[in-house]
Amino acid sequence: MVDPLSAAERAADFAEKMLATPYRLPRPIVEYPPGAGPVERREEMRPVYAAIVERIGPPTLLGATGDGPYVRWGRRGDTLLLTGDRAAATLVSVDTREFLRKEYDALQRNYGTPSPQRPPYLWRLDRKGPGPVTRYYEYAGHLNGRVGWEEFGEALERVLSSFVEHMPVQAGECWVAFRLRAEGRDVLLNYDLRDHGAELCAIVEDRGTDDEDVMRARGWRSVDRYGRWRIDLPEADPGSAAEIARVVVAELRTRVRDPRSLMAHDVGAGDDGDLWLPGLGIEVWPRREAGDDH
Repeated sequence: MVDPLSAAERAADFAEKMLATPYRLPRPIVEYPPGAGPVERREEMRPVYAAIVERIGPPTLLGATGDGPYVRWGRRGDTLLLTGDRAAATLVSVDTREFLRKEYDALQRNYGTPSPQRPPYLWRLDRKGPGPVTRYYEYAGHLNGRVGWEEFGEALERVLSSFVEHMPVQAGECWVAFRLRAEGRDVLLNYDLRDHGAELCAIVEDRGTDDEDVMRARGWRSVDRYGRWRIDLPEADPGSAAEIARVVVAELRTRVRDPRSLMAHDVGAGDDGDLWLPGLGIEVWPRREAGDDH
C-alpha cells in the first residue's frame, strides 16, 4: 500500500508524537542522495524542517554540528533533538538534564586544552524560542586550544560550510557575519543569501601597504569601492568554503604568529538573537556567557 503522507508530513507526525511520548531511539526523517553537497542536503531538509516547525512550533535553540543539524525543542523533562550526519537526519527524544550535562562537560573539556576534540556543536543561535534553556552551569562558550594554522583553517571551513547548509533552513534568509581581529587589521567573513552567486565573502577591512601582486598571490580577487580587497564565491560550489578559509588564513599568517591570539568579534546573524561560535576554536568577543533559563 502506498503511504499517502509525504516525507515532511511523516516527520511532523513523528515530532508531535515524540514530544508527547519520549522515544529514545533515533528516528530517520530525511535520507540524502549519495554524494550530496551542503546545498543539496539543505534543499532536501527545507520542506521537512518547515513541516515540523508548523506542527510543533519554533525550536528553543538553533544550531549545527560538523556533520548535521543540532536543533532542540526544550522541555523540563525531555528535549526533542533534530540531529544527523551527511547521510541522514534524525529525530530523537533525550533526557534534558543528562543531555545538557554531557554537552556542558564536552565544552568544558575542550576549553583551553592543547589538543581539543571537536565541540558538541559548531554554532548555536538563541532567538529566545519557547521552552527553558537550562544551560546547567555557566561556561566560557568558546574554545581556545587549537594549536596551528591548519587546524584553524579546517575549523573555519567547517563553520562556513555549516552556515550554507543549515542557516537558511533554520533561520531564514538572514546574513551571518563576524570579524577576525589580527594586529589591528580585521578580516570580515560574511554569508548572505541575498548576494546571489556571491553568498560567501571575505574582506580585508583596510587595504594596507601590500601591492596588488602580493594580495592576488594570497587569493584576493578584487578591490571594492572602499579600497578593500575581497573574495566573493558562490555557495553552490562545494569548494567555496575551503577556498575562503585558505585565503583568510594566508592573509592572517602575514601578521599573526600564533592563531590562538586571534579573536572573533561583531558576531551576528541578521541582528536577531545571540550566536555562539565554539567551532572556530578561538576566543570570541563579547563572550556569550550562559545565563538564566528563559
